[in-house]
Amino acid sequence: MKKLATVVALAVACSAVAQNVPTEQNKLDSRTRPGTAKPYLDEDYPGAGQAKAASSISKGKTSAAVVWSEDFGAGFTGSPNGAWTVSGANSNLVMYDMDGPNNLISSGWGPLPSPTSSNGFAIFDWYDNIPDVAGFATSPAEGKLTSPVINVNKSDVFLSFYQQLFHCCNLDLEVFVEISTDGGATWPAANRFKTNVTDRNDRHWDLGYGYYFEYDISSILANGGSNNVKIRFNWTSTSPDANGQYSNNYFWMIDDIKISDLPRHKAKFTDAGGAPAHDIIFDNNSSKTKTGIFTMDEVKPITFDSNVYNFGADDQTGVDLKVEIFDASGTYMTSVQSNNSSTLVKGDTLDFDDLTTSAWTPPAVGTYGFVYTVISDSISVSANAEAVRDTFVIRATDSLTSIDFGTFGNSVGTAELGDDGSAMAVRYNFDKPSPGSSMVEFTDLIIDYSTATVAGGDIQIEVYDSTGFSYTGGFGSGALLSRVYTLGTAEDNGAVVRYDLTNNGVPFAVPPGSYYFVVFMFSNTGNNRIAIANDKSFPARGTSSIMFDVDAGRWYNGYVDSETFNAPFIKTVRIPATIGLDDQVRTDYLSIFPNPSRGITNIELDRGGDFELQLINTIGQVVDSRTISTNGNEKIELDYSAVTKGAYLLKVSGDNNYSRTARIVIQ
Repeated sequence: MKKLATVVALAVACSAVAQNVPTEQNKLDSRTRPGTAKPYLDEDYPGAGQAKAASSISKGKTSAAVVWSEDFGAGFTGSPNGAWTVSGANSNLVMYDMDGPNNLISSGWGPLPSPTSSNGFAIFDWYDNIPDVAGFATSPAEGKLTSPVINVNKSDVFLSFYQQLFHCCNLDLEVFVEISTDGGATWPAANRFKTNVTDRNDRHWDLGYGYYFEYDISSILANGGSNNVKIRFNWTSTSPDANGQYSNNYFWMIDDIKISDLPRHKAKFTDAGGAPAHDIIFDNNSSKTKTGIFTMDEVKPITFDSNVYNFGADDQTGVDLKVEIFDASGTYMTSVQSNNSSTLVKGDTLDFDDLTTSAWTPPAVGTYGFVYTVISDSISVSANAEAVRDTFVIRATDSLTSIDFGTFGNSVGTAELGDDGSAMAVRYNFDKPSPGSSMVEFTDLIIDYSTATVAGGDIQIEVYDSTGFSYTGGFGSGALLSRVYTLGTAEDNGAVVRYDLTNNGVPFAVPPGSYYFVVFMFSNTGNNRIAIANDKSFPARGTSSIMFDVDAGRWYNGYVDSETFNAPFIKTVRIPATIGLDDQVRTDYLSIFPNPSRGITNIELDRGGDFELQLINTIGQVVDSRTISTNGNEKIELDYSAVTKGAYLLKVSGDNNYSRTARIVIQ
């Protein structure tokens, strides 16, 4: 198991925005996080007791002889298997459905994308039936869906189904599947396992996928099986959290349930003890920032690791992780693998301590694909074996660095972190100066936006030395650069946008070291939403990515049990800047320096004219208002030494609807 530092979770209640989407989850106050579910990978979810579960999207499902199945094509009562029953204090919440939650269909929330969703599916529909404000549950609820009796006359079987679960706030969900082997007379706790996807499904790009789950239930049906099996889907929430809120929110859709023979030889990638199913380590240092894009000046040896669960009926010998490496054209280059060659008994797990490969170093600028594969003596040779593979990509460049791996997982921005003054930041380690210089020289910062962005908001790009950072105190020194840009149609269209970091063509330069590149966001009280793309490929390490919740007034390194915020697409471009992008570089900025200041700060606008400046405190009061005139690209000194120390918004307004908002700190 991977070793985790103790974490202290800060509970934050849910809040609701348009379409009643909850935007807050519990946030970490630590340098490490529990492992999380990724809908794009095959993964296992150890449940309570004996059961093991695995989830993936529709690709990569196990092909096996089906013992019993249910697609709800004839509803609950007309099934050829016999009638399904609903029960519980809120049994009316459990229904047969054809589309999904009635009030959310127009927003794309449904139907469940399972193979037979067109003929109906089961749904626990709290959204339409719970008498609470959508997104909050202020009273306990109980609903259960129970199968007819099933004859399973063998023990080496697994249970599978499609589901979509939408819940709020990462409460301790009481959502699980239970198995009875005595016709429902008893439901032992050892036969119960949770089904919740810990990465809260609160965005359309997640809800576009049905989660496919597989549970090895062979230990429950030991000694030849049982002719008196029942399955029960149970969402019972009777224990409130500290805010008096219950976890029964929104909906849970279920379809295409099967009991099938276990394959003889199959291993699956799995989260284990907080460790992700797949990981990638740079320079043999797990605390270093993971960069899916990096310059050859900063190239490091790379190792790969995984956790693997034996999902087959037979023990496996000689189990190892093999990673094949391909170039951009798909041509095989080489492979690395672990040299553990362990035995993996049925139902057991090998973790990253056993399955870490030897190192590989990218040889030149280019794009490289990695294929993670579980191998064993049987899986390698048996025609009945199922090899499990997952693929990732990295890029070695001459000028571009980013913590993302090029996979759009979701987006994060003002809707999640606060309308005006929230932020995201990434930390990069630059050990070597740019060629021909003693400094690390930068020309641009690149940000990838989601189409959820609405033109008209502002971003403030700042750069800080990482030394002295704390979650509650922020950065230990002043910004080395501070510039404001207004978002236009390019950002509104979800484009890749480049922002100028030079000073009249002279690169922005810092000594080799570790730096935060920060993007503060201002959405004009929510009217001009800003949303930046996020990558969930590999969990970010420690403080290599952080976010500022403006309402809480502090920084966090992510959400508990979630990669909703993990690796934002915020990329640095350093000399030489030959990255081959055609995007126009944005040079129309408002520059602020120093920031923070001790009362005397300077601004520089990209245009001339008369401008009104308003200094606004954290409760919306204008504490200073003045007018300035400038010819453009000239330094204007502002004296705010009489203002109380703290963080403020500086709103700059001028002719032709010119308006920009910046964050300044008076110390």
